[in-house]
Amino acid sequence: MSSAAFATFPMYGAFQSAEEHMGIKNARWQPVAAESLQQRFVEFLERNRGNVGTVNRFMKCIATRDVAEFNRFMVENHHPEMQLQSLGDMQFAAGAVMDVLVKWLQIGDPVDICQFGHQGPTYPGVHLKKGVTVYSTAEDHGRCVVKIITQDPDVEVLLIKAKPGADDDMDGLTLTDRGRFIIGMVDRLPRSRTFSGVEFPMVMLDTEPDVNWLCGLSTVDDGGVPAWVAQARMHVRLRVNLEGARAEAAFEMVVLRGGGDFNPPYVIDGPFYFIMRYRGVDEPLLVAYCDVDSWKDPGSLA
Repeated sequence: MSSAAFATFPMYGAFQSAEEHMGIKNARWQPVAAESLQQRFVEFLERNRGNVGTVNRFMKCIATRDVAEFNRFMVENHHPEMQLQSLGDMQFAAGAVMDVLVKWLQIGDPVDICQFGHQGPTYPGVHLKKGVTVYSTAEDHGRCVVKIITQDPDVEVLLIKAKPGADDDMDGLTLTDRGRFIIGMVDRLPRSRTFSGVEFPMVMLDTEPDVNWLCGLSTVDDGGVPAWVAQARMHVRLRVNLEGARAEAAFEMVVLRGGGDFNPPYVIDGPFYFIMRYRGVDEPLLVAYCDVDSWKDPGSLA
């Protein structure tokens, strides 16, 4: 699994700003299908409505029909890549940014980290002692949980080695669930008497996780006017060094209100079969299996 990051709070903030813009309090968002990422996100949103206010000192939110105002908001909050080109007559934009900067209790010492302790390439790392607690899991010492206290009394950092193979191909919500599980178990674990301090790699991660699955999520305002997510995008940055860590995330969505086609299109986004038939004849004229190597604009059909 390649490096990945996901931040749900900017999503929650943007959705609440969109609801305020539409004059709806605690809107009921409806997924296109049950047992979907949309359904899971709605559950996440409802569970965390009260927590948005708790962390709001790290967030800024906006909802507007003015493209220039929205783009300026993103630039001023260090996300110039999150720009909208235009908005339709029945559309508005909602977004949120999160910026959490924390410093370790004491500047760490530089160390070299070898992957899995093997000989080979080394990576720049951090050695911390102050503010570090190591907890033993029920599995083995290779899967300890490390808690790092920071200079911000409200923010701490948890580290745990990933299981090779078991943590592959996680979507953003599953990644968030994994973090919630670790948060829930850490305070029940015994402290390790084997380790003192921690060494871990520095991090520079810049990614745009997929949030297109939000498109089609819908609600209805108090006047019965429908609204649904037409576009969605997220950008996440994480930097970790000897001094501390900075987590930055931005989320934007375009919401369509009023008439139009309420249901989103079915999207074929993987290899597919193309079958051409003559009506009334069982034998196909042509059958093709189309993988990404053939996904090209053919130009003219002449």
